[in-house]
Amino acid sequence: MLYWLTTCRRLGAVEYFAPYFQVGLLKRLARVTRPGGLLILLGREPEELQVDDETSQLAVDIQCFRDSVILLGRKRPYREMPRRWVAEQLWQQGLQLEGGRRFPRRLDLEKVERNLAWAEEELERVPDLELRNQLSRHLDRLRARVAASASLRKGHTFGEDYGLILRKPKG
Repeated sequence: MLYWLTTCRRLGAVEYFAPYFQVGLLKRLARVTRPGGLLILLGREPEELQVDDETSQLAVDIQCFRDSVILLGRKRPYREMPRRWVAEQLWQQGLQLEGGRRFPRRLDLEKVERNLAWAEEELERVPDLELRNQLSRHLDRLRARVAASASLRKGHTFGEDYGLILRKPKG
């Protein structure tokens, strides 16, 4: 049996490119999904800001730093949408949850260094030179913590992504 398939990757990226449009996007996706068709969404659960281990704390510190620098540069950071919220929004649009899966996210040096490089790039947009210099020193301290992290060299499980499969009822 063939079904019309609509997909969307990384709902959280919507906040960066089209602020406050998540609900509008979900409504539009529900509307364009054919009756009997499937909508498959991939998302990223927001990370907890209170964590118990040193490596997870480093990951949180880097994400908070990156987002702060983006805001200080007068841009909007990414904002991830929780799985339950997304499923609820689509249920309100008449879609039925057929299944889903959670995928543990694995951090390694490459991913963490990419976030640090992104923060460094955004740092150039911070208009206050003194603040930019202090943030640059903080970035150096974060890089030193990353370099000292044996757990990141091995790979560290932190956070999760998710997939949702929803069906639009026929007729």
